Amino acid sequence: MTRYRVTATLRGRRIATSKYWESKTDAQKYANETNVFKGFNARVVKDSERVRRMIP
Repeated sequence: MTRYRVTATLRGRRIATSKYWESKTDAQKYANETNVFKGFNARVVKDSERVRRMIP
């Protein structure tokens, strides 16, 4: 089962949301509707151990 997270680069540091989604379209919809990173370009990526280390 693939999970997806929303990530962004803030001042040279990549961060990810602690929340995850089962479908990529749901994650993209969340990123578009909530503006989770306040104007920084957010993108949807597959969840992995590398991505989990980005969670603040």
